Amino acid sequence: MDLVSDRITGKINCTIWGSCGGLLASWSPYKRACCICIVNPITGENRDISTPSLNGYICGFFFDRFQGRYKLLYVDVSKSNINDVYYMFDLSESVWRKLDMTKSCLDSRPCRGYPGVIVGDALHWIAHSSYTCYCSKMVVVFKIETEELYSLPHPPVARGGNNNGGNLISATTRCDFDTHESYMNLIAKDGQLCFCHTIVEERAVDLWILEDYDNWGSWVKKFKVNLVSIHKRLRRMTSSRMDTFLRGLRIGSPQNGSNEILVTCIYRPWKGLYGYHLETHRSRQLETPRSKKIEMFDYVVLPYTKTMLSPMF
Repeated sequence: MDLVSDRITGKINCTIWGSCGGLLASWSPYKRACCICIVNPITGENRDISTPSLNGYICGFFFDRFQGRYKLLYVDVSKSNINDVYYMFDLSESVWRKLDMTKSCLDSRPCRGYPGVIVGDALHWIAHSSYTCYCSKMVVVFKIETEELYSLPHPPVARGGNNNGGNLISATTRCDFDTHESYMNLIAKDGQLCFCHTIVEERAVDLWILEDYDNWGSWVKKFKVNLVSIHKRLRRMTSSRMDTFLRGLRIGSPQNGSNEILVTCIYRPWKGLYGYHLETHRSRQLETPRSKKIEMFDYVVLPYTKTMLSPMF
């Protein structure tokens, strides 16, 4: 397991937001002119791409196998828009193309802090919305081949960030903002979509696996991450401190064939990167670069494959 941050720390206020084919996509949303940087951290080659607006998110960076091209999906959330506007950037053509989303779902922009997850030729993310967002529309799916966007329900977890007598979701159940912002995220495990749900009272994270991608009802709760094994102070932590810890918690996708997931926390005194084995329930703290520049930023965990090839430079 390697950390590939050295080549990108020169980009001021950048956030890593995607990994595809040995390339990383980072962006700087804090600058006057937002910029996405595609970089090969092994060769140092990089390319800057201006975003189509100053107010938006990167939904995903992926390889379109149907056209054999690298692409970026971006959503413009400017208040001047009646609805969110989606754009596609083809790295081969170097131009942003506005997508026709008139038949697609609304309230589908992604939560900040988590890149989209590619499974089954589609990009997936947890929807960012207000208190009125229905649980039945919480998972957003973007089909790469057809460029269709639609929403589906998250697994039948208890409502809220806990399982303490909560009601299971239904078609009319509404998700609390804090629930899906802080306690839900998606990752990929061995080519399957995985839904992570944090349970405050248990100091744990349940991992649900979608066993049959063509059957959205095939969610199975398969693993549990015991957070106390990562940091023993959690056993005696007060509710308010626990809430702070969980808001800074991030779960990352494991390498294919591995049962060790990556867990990060962005808040002190727990800030760090940890490996957690889903079978043995043992954890280990991973060494991270020691640099004041790196310490200023949050950790973002993404799967990455080294390559000397840079097909889009």
